[in-house]
Amino acid sequence: DFLLPFVEDGSLIIIGLTLGAIYACILGVNDKTLVIEKITSFITNINNNQISSILILRNSTMINVLYIMIIWLLGLTLIGLIIAIFLLLFKSFILGFTLSSFYLTYKYKGLVLSFLYLINSAFLNIIVIFLLSVYSITFTIKLIRIITSNTNTIDIKKFIRKYLLILIICLIIAITSSLLESFLFPAILKLITKMFV
Repeated sequence: DFLLPFVEDGSLIIIGLTLGAIYACILGVNDKTLVIEKITSFITNINNNQISSILILRNSTMINVLYIMIIWLLGLTLIGLIIAIFLLLFKSFILGFTLSSFYLTYKYKGLVLSFLYLINSAFLNIIVIFLLSVYSITFTIKLIRIITSNTNTIDIKKFIRKYLLILIICLIIAITSSLLESFLFPAILKLITKMFV
């Protein structure tokens, strides 16, 4: 019963990654050209030091924290389950699309960039969303059981404390991910692109 949210969320991540990768591959010629231009421009800007790490940190932190808070709050409601599942699927789709776009732009050399992007911050972001979604689903299931059963055998206060702890852990991981994305990722990317791309 406890493993079910893990299996469901793991399946959603795989589906999202696969759909994102497929979508990047079936884009029309004009759309593929636009994606390739955007990625090439991004890499060029990093190599020419035209990207502000502070601006990336601010934007990344805002987006990550907002995403986490939305999923966490949705877990406190009965209707939030569907939206939390959609957000996990969407985040996975974007990741799959991004990784495939690196490959589209730089072919096999793009696999190096994809791997670098994945291990640097994207993996941490997916872990955070995965953890939150699992606890969000579990919390919603517990709420439904409390509402539908007459016996109050579930310690809801204990679970809320655990749910708050998960929120704090996820926020710490998300901020770490934003720091990596803002400072470490551009520096490593600059080094890698000079060597491989």
